[in-house]
Amino acid sequence: MIYTAKRIEAFIRLGEALMIFVKANQNNDAPFNDANQPALSQAIRQSIDNNPWFTCKNIVQAITAIADSLSEQQINDWLSMYNSELLKHENQKTIGVVMAGNIPMVGFHDLLCVLISGHRLAAKLSYDDRFLLPAIVKMLENIEPGFSGQITCTTHQLREFDVVIATGSNNSARYFEYYFAKYPHIIRKNRNGMAIISGQENKKQLTALGEDVFAYFGLGCRNVSRIFLPEGYSIATLLDNWEVYADVANHSRYMNNYTYNRSVFLLNTTPHFDNGFVLLRPLDSFAAPVSVVNISYYKPDVDWQAFINENNSLIQCVISNNRGHPLHVDFGISQHPRLDDYADSVDTLQFLLSL
Repeated sequence: MIYTAKRIEAFIRLGEALMIFVKANQNNDAPFNDANQPALSQAIRQSIDNNPWFTCKNIVQAITAIADSLSEQQINDWLSMYNSELLKHENQKTIGVVMAGNIPMVGFHDLLCVLISGHRLAAKLSYDDRFLLPAIVKMLENIEPGFSGQITCTTHQLREFDVVIATGSNNSARYFEYYFAKYPHIIRKNRNGMAIISGQENKKQLTALGEDVFAYFGLGCRNVSRIFLPEGYSIATLLDNWEVYADVANHSRYMNNYTYNRSVFLLNTTPHFDNGFVLLRPLDSFAAPVSVVNISYYKPDVDWQAFINENNSLIQCVISNNRGHPLHVDFGISQHPRLDDYADSVDTLQFLLSL
């Protein structure tokens, strides 16, 4: 087993290498072709060819978010929350991680938690995202050879494991809960981001909210799919500030979804607002299809703490200018979670350290 300090140092160096890679290629046309990181460059090109939702922009955004999170300061702040003796535990197990494929490398945080806690990783990759993480693993093994033999990645069924972490849809979660019932496990289901507009937001905040809506075409569990507006709020105020995201209309699959949903709304005379690339519909639901955002109006006396607690199983994060809200995230950074901002509010690292 690799000593804790060496594991931590390896991930810090991985973050540095990823940031160098991004900065060295930020002015290049896609796909990347970096002689210093040929495996990662190839993985980006393969991912773009394999999954039309994985554009170069989206992949680079995901790599940048990972690199930012692996700074020495962030890692040390994160690990300071845990008993240092636990990080030295030697009860090594094989952790099977079933990873989603909705956005690039969405399973990286689980990979980090498993390896930083001293366990072995058996990753079941989504077919939609099967190239990027193996390339990142190769970089990590080159930085710290002690990780060699500790990490396996496959698109096939997991065979040998002691513990399971699985992320999927509500339907797949039912299967996971049945199939993995006899193992210690974390099973994650569908969740969405929500935003609360107070009416006091400035132009910068409203524009940044568009990033929470449109990043990764809205496919992430942290993307905002429902926005709460004060009664009487002007929808035009939102839409005018989102014009900078009009380039999503250049993506054929996104626009196919937009065109389809708009047609359904028109045929069914569903009330909605339309700016040519996104549809806002009044609906009290957290789930929304690609290109659609649900809006709800609220009264001044709403108890947000109670509402969020009541709907906790549906909410991944809450974007607002009120830092007192549970699950609060500032505008524009929902896709840049802190290391301690765990999916479904389940402390993955504490779970792994307790095994």
